[in-house]
Amino acid sequence: MLLLGIILVQAIHRIVGRTSTMPLVITMTIDIKTASCDDVSIENDVINLGGEGFSKNHDLAGANWIASASSPEEALSSVLQFVREAVFRSLPNYDLWALIGNSAWQPDTRVIRYKKLWRMLMEQGFDFSTLQPLPEILVERDGKLKFFGVFQFQNVSICSVAKMLLSEYCTYMVAIPSGLKIQDFLQTDWLMNVEDHGYFLSAVGNAGGVPIKVIGEFDDREHGLVAIGEVGLIRSLVS
Repeated sequence: MLLLGIILVQAIHRIVGRTSTMPLVITMTIDIKTASCDDVSIENDVINLGGEGFSKNHDLAGANWIASASSPEEALSSVLQFVREAVFRSLPNYDLWALIGNSAWQPDTRVIRYKKLWRMLMEQGFDFSTLQPLPEILVERDGKLKFFGVFQFQNVSICSVAKMLLSEYCTYMVAIPSGLKIQDFLQTDWLMNVEDHGYFLSAVGNAGGVPIKVIGEFDDREHGLVAIGEVGLIRSLVS
């Protein structure tokens, strides 16, 4: 379908999962709706990057994956599994990372500097049993602090990651070329303005990465992910 000068591609993928509470076995089917376009800088049905933060060095495409389930966590977990498999299959020379950080600037206190991010999350009950997080990245501005942490999105609990992505923290996933160090790839200016989604998504996309963000309201049964990146990368993900 031709839409406002860009190509919008839509599809529905059906995934089947099984939950077991012995002796009862329940089969669950969830449909994942996919849409993509070849230029996110103009009006489209995939992602709204309104605001002044968006920058376009070259054409950036976009795609989203949305599912509806009995809870936001269940819907997002299904989409996470689907997109992770798509990245591993379609972008074999890329590594997939999860990025999580403070949404608000924190006071510069001894307690905040000691707890940083991972200790704070563990105190709040987040499960780190399958994660291998790297040391936090500290960003400072006007006497305030933000901590950001990353872990590779491989051999981890999908449910644990879904809970983090649905929390009040600032969260993204980022696919970057294998061999690059994620701490070197993430520039300080990006993290200082991470709350400007248009700025962060376009900055990572322009640098050759594929940033992925959660979409859906906190009380909505419909949740999913949206990604932007170079046209060839996004086309590979949705093919």
